[in-house]
Formats: sequence, structure tokens, C-alpha cells
Amino acid sequence: MSAAPRPGTAGPGERFWWRSLHDTARMIADSGGGREGTVDEPPRVKAHRGRPRIPLPAPPRSLGGLRDGFPPAPRSGAAVPGAPRGLGRARIAALGHYTCGLSRMELGPSARWPYHRYTPSARCFFPTEFSCWTPGTDDLRAGTYAFDPAHHALVEVGADDPSALSAALATDLSCVSGVVVLASVFWRTAFRYGSYAYRLCAQEAGMVAGGLLMVSGTLGLRGRVHHGFDVPAVARILGVEPPDEAPMLAVVLGESVPRAAGAPAVFPVVDGPHPVSGRSGNDTPRIDPDRLGELVGIQRADHGGDGPGHHRLPGVPGDAPVSGAPGPDLSATLRDRRSGGRAFVPEDRPLPDGALERVLAHALYTHPSDLVPEGSGPPVDVRVHARRITGSRAGVYTWRGGVLESSAPAGGEGMDRAVPPANVDHRAAPCSVFLSVDRALGQRVLGERAFRALNQEAGIVAQRVCVGAAAEGLAARVHNGYRARETAAALGLGEGEEVLFQIILGRGRPTDTYEMDIVRGGEQ
Repeated sequence: MSAAPRPGTAGPGERFWWRSLHDTARMIADSGGGREGTVDEPPRVKAHRGRPRIPLPAPPRSLGGLRDGFPPAPRSGAAVPGAPRGLGRARIAALGHYTCGLSRMELGPSARWPYHRYTPSARCFFPTEFSCWTPGTDDLRAGTYAFDPAHHALVEVGADDPSALSAALATDLSCVSGVVVLASVFWRTAFRYGSYAYRLCAQEAGMVAGGLLMVSGTLGLRGRVHHGFDVPAVARILGVEPPDEAPMLAVVLGESVPRAAGAPAVFPVVDGPHPVSGRSGNDTPRIDPDRLGELVGIQRADHGGDGPGHHRLPGVPGDAPVSGAPGPDLSATLRDRRSGGRAFVPEDRPLPDGALERVLAHALYTHPSDLVPEGSGPPVDVRVHARRITGSRAGVYTWRGGVLESSAPAGGEGMDRAVPPANVDHRAAPCSVFLSVDRALGQRVLGERAFRALNQEAGIVAQRVCVGAAAEGLAARVHNGYRARETAAALGLGEGEEVLFQIILGRGRPTDTYEMDIVRGGEQ
């Protein structure tokens, strides 16, 4: 929880924390409000006009078991055998499709947002774009490429010299299989939500990264997440132009992943346009700094420096990979992921005993990141408001060390006031999962970078929860319509801790829409 910053005393990051969590409605009203379905609505994918496409093979219809997406860390940095260096077209087809590709189409009277991806996206605006660098393979020359989800193809956007990217990430890339960069096209979401879009874009970039880490694990690749890097340099490499779009995070992929070469440097704030290789997307810039000043301000402050101190948060224990059977096929589970429809009213029945533990089994799995020490878990707290779970009392629980611990059996009494009903009826759901972070600590250590980095780390955990729910036949609805202060109090959070995600779990009801997979050929 946090108090409103005093006027004139807070930087862009602190102000954005407060406004986006505690003054959301006014923030959207001040700069948002675009009408969906009009000619001004932004397209959901980049056009990549005037650039030749490189076709990709059909993505695999099977990725291996869900638990294969959470491999144990190699001992002493040893390589995992059996996977060649380089991404190649087949690997990129799997990584691109199952993270930013189109998964299904929805038809019917209420199908307002007909296209869906494998990751939740606010109103299906899909601001996250997937680009990658590969050192080259037998079927793909070395270079930097953008994934075109509409055509399931690649578009070359940069040369094959990795030195600039290596310097920007402060990481030796000589022995890695490739790098994936996730960038946000802010206008797609800001069209409707105004400056609040920066929060939604950071959340989604994290969720896409969570899916990417799972898919890469089934391909024999470990991923190291980079939140701190030279954003202007990576923007130039990708040919994107802030403030309309900007890199949000990078994932270095390999059989083993190298540590970054020391703490990231502090990069200067860069005002004005960046020299890039040419706009690769949807032509005219749409971010108006006068109307969307808060979005531009947090983006420049965030991307301009990595903050004071040692740039890493204190380590926290993470969950080890779950042993036993590999679980359901990850590709099928990703296709089964649902958010519950536009108006999500879950079936009023309890979760069976043990189902919630299986949903959360991988939530806090340790993944390499430049945000925490080696071997540490995500800096995210997982709490559950349980209403109806067979064999468990109603109340608030904490997920820690693979165990649900009762935080307060009588807790959560103020939750109905904290989460007003809207297009989601959380009161009918058997439980809600809440993800929180220590905002105060993050700001002290990471400075202005804290907002993006912590929202992205929470997003990685959120995607794991959503996929775990799908494996149990549950819908998982990411919902930001809670009252942040009241929700934090109901969960028993301390001063400086903030809730970043509510994920409502339940069984969806039949709707008037028909959903069909978008299949890119290959085996059925």
C-alpha cells in the first residue's frame, strides 16, 4: 500500500505507480477513450510493408509435457546436451507462434474481439511484438528478424553483426542460441486506455515472456530474462521508434545461459527521435506527447536509466521443478487457455482438493534474470483468496515453497468491497490469485526501472498461473478492476507492497460464441 505522492516531490516513476494503481479511472479519463470498431482503431499486427517475408514451417502440434517447460538449471553452467546452437526456422516457428501467434478465432453474436493469442491481452489489442537475433543455422542466415504473426513468417530487420546487441545487453552472445526481444506498440492499447496503457503493456510483455520461457524449455533451451539494457540501442537494432513503440525486455536463449557481464550500465536519457533503420510497422506515429504525457514521461524515465545501487533485488527462494510425470502437452494446454469470455461469471462450484496446488505448482519457478541473484525466485508474492475449495477453509492463503500456508483464515472479509463487480463476477468464483510486489524496495533499488521490471516479473508468474489453470480445465481471468488499497489491506500486505494482478479462477459457462483453432498446417 502507498500514500499519494506529494506534488512536486515525486519522479515520473513514483507518480505513475500511484496513478496507475490508485487513480486508474481518472487516468484513463484524462487521456483515453477511443471507440473500438471505428476507422481509428489500430491494427492488431504490424504490416511490415515493402519487406520480403521468409516463410516458416508449421509450428509443432506437440511441445512435450507441461513440466518439460520448467527444466532444472544446468550444474555449474554446463550445457544441456542434444540441442544445436542457433534458433533456426523450426525453433522460431514454435517460439513465435506459441507466444505471439494467433491461436483461435471466435465467431458469434457477442464475439466482439474475434482473434486470440496464447497470452491474455486487454481487449485483445496485442501490443506485444516478437523479434529475435540468431547466429545463423543451415536454413536461416545470421541476423535480426521480426515475427509476422498474420503470415507466420519472418521479416529481416537487421544485419548479422551481434556486437551491438551484445553491448546493449552487457552479455557475451558468442555461445548462445539466440535472443528474443519483446517490444510494445503502445498505441494499440493507448487508443482505448490512454497513458494507463503503459501498465497494461508491461504486464502483457511479462506474460508473453512467461510463455516464451515455457516453450523454450520444451525445446531444450534455457532463457535468461533481461529487464535492464540499453533501450535506445536495442530500438535502433530492431528499427522501432519510441515513444510509439519500444523494447520492453529481452530473453537470451541457450542450452546454458551466460551471466551478464557485471551490473548493467546507467544509460543516458535520450530525447527526440532515435536514428533507426526505418519504420517497419504501421506507418504514421500515433503517440501524442501532449495527450499521452504520462505514458511518454514514464517511458523516457524508465528507459533512460537503470536506477541507483547494485541494480538487483535481494534474493528470495523459488520453487524447484515439480518431479513426476510430464503432465499434459504444453501446446494443447496453451490452446485450451481461456479468460472466461467478455462477461465472466464462473460456475458456482468448488475447486476439488489439490487442484489449486497443481495450478500454482510452477508459479514461482526459478528462472535466470538480471533482476535477482543467481538461483533466486521471482520477486513476487502469491496470495489466494479462497471461497470454495474442497477440504480447505475460506480465507487468505500464501503460496510459498510449494505449500499453501494460511495467512488469515478469516482474512479477505473486505474483498467484496475491494473488488466491485463489473464484467467479472469474482464472488461466484471458487478463488482468486493475487500477485503483489514490494514497490518501495523496487523503487529504492531499481529507480524508475522498477515499474516496468516488477510488472513484467509479475506477468511471468501470471502466465504460469493461467497455463496451470488451463491444465485443470479452468478459465483464468486477469482482472485489474480491483481497488488497490482495499485489496492490499484485505490480503494483509504491508506498507509499500502493491497488488499488480488479480487472476480469477473458475469453470466457464457456455456462451453464444463458437471458437476454432487457427491451425498452421502440419500434423493434426
